[in-house]
Formats: sequence, C-alpha cells, structure tokens
Amino acid sequence: MTTTQTPFERNRWLSIVLGFVAIEATAFSLRGALVPRFVELFDTTTRLAGLLAPAATAGFVITLLLTGLIATSEDTEQLLMLATGATGICFLAAAFAPSFGVLLIALFGRGISTGIFRGVDRPLLSRLYDESRERVFNYYDLAWAGGAAIAPAISVLALQTIGWRPVYAALAIGCFVLAGLAFKGQLNFLQTGRTRIDWEDFISLASSSHLRHIALVMFLLGGVEGGLFTWLPLYTNRAEPGVSGATALTVLLVAYIPGRFIHATLSAQIDTARYLLAIATGAISILGLTLWVADGGLFLAGIGGLGFLLAGVFPTTIALAVNFVPEQAAPLNAGLTAVSYLGIATWPPIAGHLSYGSNISLLALPAILGLPLVGTLYFVSRGDSL
Repeated sequence: MTTTQTPFERNRWLSIVLGFVAIEATAFSLRGALVPRFVELFDTTTRLAGLLAPAATAGFVITLLLTGLIATSEDTEQLLMLATGATGICFLAAAFAPSFGVLLIALFGRGISTGIFRGVDRPLLSRLYDESRERVFNYYDLAWAGGAAIAPAISVLALQTIGWRPVYAALAIGCFVLAGLAFKGQLNFLQTGRTRIDWEDFISLASSSHLRHIALVMFLLGGVEGGLFTWLPLYTNRAEPGVSGATALTVLLVAYIPGRFIHATLSAQIDTARYLLAIATGAISILGLTLWVADGGLFLAGIGGLGFLLAGVFPTTIALAVNFVPEQAAPLNAGLTAVSYLGIATWPPIAGHLSYGSNISLLALPAILGLPLVGTLYFVSRGDSL
C-alpha cells in the first residue's frame, strides 16, 4: 500500500512517535529508580509505593486494547494529539504532586494516555512505511531502549542536583512539543484507512494458527524479558560477588541500543521468520551459557551479547504479524503488546516463588521459557501448525 505522504510528513510523524516512545521509556524506568525517594518524601510505606507499577500498567493495557480494537484510521491524528497532550498534563501533575495520592493518580492517568498513543502508533508507522516495517519497528524499539537506558543516569544526576520534580516537568514539556508537531501535521491517507474491527474480523484473527503461535511467542518472550529485567540485579548480587546487579542490568539495557539498530537493518533484508529464529536461538543459548558457565567479565560479556540478540525479537515479531495481516495492524499491535505485558506480569512472580527457600536460580525460569519460545518460532518459520 502506498501512502500520499511526502517524505517530510512521514519523517514528522516518525519523529513524533519515536520521541514519545523515548519519553515514555524514560518515565517507565525513572519510576522504579525514584521509588525510594517517593517513600521518603511522602512518608508512605513500600506496600503503598508498590501500587505505582500496577496502577500505571493497568491503565495502559486497558486503553491500549480498547484503542486498538475500536479506533479507526480517521481517529489517528486526533488520538495522537490527545494522548501526547494528556500525557504532558499528567507529567506536570506528577511534578507538582503535593501527596502520594496525587502522584499515584497522575501516573495512573499517564498509563491511560500512553495506552491510547501506543494503540495507534505502530499501525500508523505500518502504513507510512509499509515496505520496511521490520526496519521501522526496530527503530521504534531502539527509541524505547535508549530512553530506558538513560533513565538511571538521569535519576542519579537529578537527585544529586535539581531534584526529581524538574525531571517530570521536562518530560511534560517534551510531550507538549510533540503535541504541537502533531497538531501541525496532516495524514493525507486517513480516509482510506481501516474501519473499526468487527466480530467476524476478530474471529478470523483468533482462528489463525499462525497468529496464535506468534501470540504464544510474545507471551513467552514477556516471561524471558520480564524475568531478566526483574531478577537480573538480585541474581547478580547473589551469584556474582565481583559484579554489581546495577551494572549487569545497565549492560543488558545498553546492549539493546546497538542491537536494535543492527536488527533494523538486517531484518528487512532476510526472511523475517528465519531471522527471528536465528536471533532467538542465539539469545537463549547465550543466556544458558552465561548462567551456568560464565563468571566475572565473561558474565557481563554474556549479558551484553544476550541483550544485543534479544533486542530484535519483540519488534521483529510484531512486524511478522503485521506483515501477515497488514489491514489489521491496530488490533494486532494492541493484542500482541498486551499478551507480552501479560507474560511480564505472570512469569517473574512465578520465578520468585519457585526460587524462594530453594536452590532454583531466579533466572532458571526465563532460560527454560526460552526453549518453547525457540521451538514455536521454528514452527512459525516453517509455516507449520503446532
């Protein structure tokens, strides 16, 4: 499908989407880093502080699904402006929050507005760059990785100098700038876009064995990545005395940046399903070797290699699904992203429960989940049914 957008307009919308994703990732990582400061400042308990993550995630997943299933192409421009502006307002509310309750409401609202944006952003890029989805989707996740990677440094620097409130104010300003760019932009092809998904379309998507297998990949991938992001620091502190957990997590996140840049180039030139199988197999192999063989410097090198390869799995899997049914990019993006978040929410607590009071490694479950992940991708690459 060829759009009528000029290269300038396409780049404008690409910049808006990548900018918002980078801001969102920065805020996502900042939240965890600032929890100790929130507990101290607002004199709250860690139990209440623990509500920050589920509150933001709940709002995000609900609106992501609703937007992906209900929104039409004609809604895209307005939804992007609404979401960026609303997210800026929520960041501003967080920056001036007088109490923990207000902060919690502000971050819950940010989850809602972010879900609206994420419900239409990949479908938009899918139509603007219909001949290079794999490359653009990897750039999309490169922006996310970059924002997430710089957040810890921002939190440390801010807490030592200006404090955390100006950081949220700066994020708000960034959102308002993007909202202004969206207001001035124009999507010329919207009137020929997809209509709201109906029940028959939904049944057709759900009955596709190919898409069900891709959904299983996303669910398992959520367990692998969620387990690593949650438990790698604690595992490292326990199992690798010479390496800090913060260093290991930083190495993992930073490795995502060049990884997604390289995957953006290669995935567009090689059969997508086979490329996915290759990088997933390499990533899980490195994870196993790193956990059970490497230590010290080799451990960090293994974590870096793992991040480099694993970085390409999520965006390339989304692209593979959209290439299969491009006219349903929005519900596919919403559904598969939600399935991934379900994996992130499900598997890490199970890993923690299994390891409690036992000799089972905190990262054993993510490594084990990699086996059915690779197996499913093998069948997807062959076009077979499981």
